[in-house]
Amino acid sequence: MAWEGGHSLHVTGQAAEGQSVTVHLFKTDLPVPPGTRASLRLLGFPDTAAAELGLTFKDAPNAPVWLPLHGKGQPPSADGGWSTAESNVSRFNKRQLARVSLRFSAGKDGGLDFRLGQLRSRRTADSSPGSRADSLCSASSGQAR
Repeated sequence: MAWEGGHSLHVTGQAAEGQSVTVHLFKTDLPVPPGTRASLRLLGFPDTAAAELGLTFKDAPNAPVWLPLHGKGQPPSADGGWSTAESNVSRFNKRQLARVSLRFSAGKDGGLDFRLGQLRSRRTADSSPGSRADSLCSASSGQAR
């Protein structure tokens, strides 16, 4: 199943309840502007599992910050089977981002079988399509910007 006609990342496997799996997506060297929000598009994500966005900064390369994206009181909004989970990252304003990761924790059944369609970072102050803020760190449809 592809996201918007492009590609998606299939995550599948078994894990004990509460056990996590980390996917390091990419390294970068970008500042975090004020008003930045991150969102993740998921298909078939288990209700009992949890997803977190991992941000590693240049000033603390061995201490990633994990932000909840889905689960435990943060239900995604449904859209054609894909759901969107979001997190506010503006508190890291002016820090230099070095790596972006995702961490998934299994639910009660221990199974993980879902797809990632898009990881996006945008500034809420300027979220017009095509703006620099809108495409700061967006990856979907087989393209990374």
